[in-house]
Amino acid sequence: MTENPYRTIKLTLIMHNSSIRRIRGLYLHYLYSIKRNPARVIEMFVWPAFEIMLFGFLAASGKNMPTEAAVISVTILTGIVYWNCTARVIQEAVAQFTDDFVSKNIQGILVAPISIGELLIGITAASLTKIAISLTVLGGVLVLIYPSFFSSLGAHALLWVFQLELVGVAFSYVALSVVFLFGERVSFSGWIISTVLQIFSLVFYERSALPGLLHTVSYAVPSSYIFESIRAYQYGSPLVTNSHTIALALSFAYMMIGFGLVTISYNWARKIGTIIKS
Repeated sequence: MTENPYRTIKLTLIMHNSSIRRIRGLYLHYLYSIKRNPARVIEMFVWPAFEIMLFGFLAASGKNMPTEAAVISVTILTGIVYWNCTARVIQEAVAQFTDDFVSKNIQGILVAPISIGELLIGITAASLTKIAISLTVLGGVLVLIYPSFFSSLGAHALLWVFQLELVGVAFSYVALSVVFLFGERVSFSGWIISTVLQIFSLVFYERSALPGLLHTVSYAVPSSYIFESIRAYQYGSPLVTNSHTIALALSFAYMMIGFGLVTISYNWARKIGTIIKS
């Protein structure tokens, strides 16, 4: 019996619309999860704002310092600002998901007809939305404290932000896979992974500062190429496009690896019940 192509198309559209509705529901769920935990406001806005103020004042005072000290102060401020694009994505993704443990909603998510892809899209979209709001607030603080920071920025700054957020998304999947395996007791995995990643990302120093094996490992970290490019541009060098190409390729590779790890750990959690037992 010949299958009706119109029926197949109709079923495909219904499944597609259902998937969009599930993703939208997850997105709104994680977007508004901050209401259940006001302390997250401090993590997302208050603490980063104080951090920007501290190093913004340092950079502003650098105008009255020797040239070397002025350069160092601006380098630190730049590293702090751009590193937020990566670290906050990782930390927010994990914080959103572990909030489901507190609200006892995790069982509902695990038994619902939600694919791992839909879950990750919902978490990622909510994380990026919150980070965009957070960066806007931090940008406003920086305008008041050290407005000259923006004088040398161009459209390429958006490329840096995009790629650093992409790195954050890739490694947030790795952090989420750890949470799936071990549950709420490893809710700190986002902070651990972002801190370790920062060492190899060359946020404040050159690659040559890392000794031996650490130096070699840094070549496998996409954010290291981005921060090298940012510093080189700050010091008057032209924009290095090769570094961005390498960073982009590595980010997508880690995203695929992270997706694979999340899929394995997600299926294991649903089968064994490790999350519900934690």
